[in-house]
Amino acid sequence: MSRPAWIPADQWDTLLAYAARYDSYPEVYAAIGWWETHWGSLGAGREGYMLGVGVPAHGAVQTQYAGLTAQLNWTA
Repeated sequence: MSRPAWIPADQWDTLLAYAARYDSYPEVYAAIGWWETHWGSLGAGREGYMLGVGVPAHGAVQTQYAGLTAQLNWTA
C-alpha cells in the first residue's frame, strides 16, 4: 500500500516500522486512525491520539497514550 495523502511521510514510515515489527498490516492502523480521528484532524486526535487509544467516551484522556509511537505500541 502506498502512503495515503492524509498521513505525513514521517508518520507513515513509523507506521510501516510497527507493522513490520508486529507482522501486521499498515492498512489496519491507517483505517483505525481515519475512522477514529481522520488521522489526527478531529477531536483528541489533534492532541496526538490519532488511533483513539486512551480516549474514553467519558472522563479525561489518558496522557500516557499520547503520540504516535504510544498509539501504535498499544494498538499493535
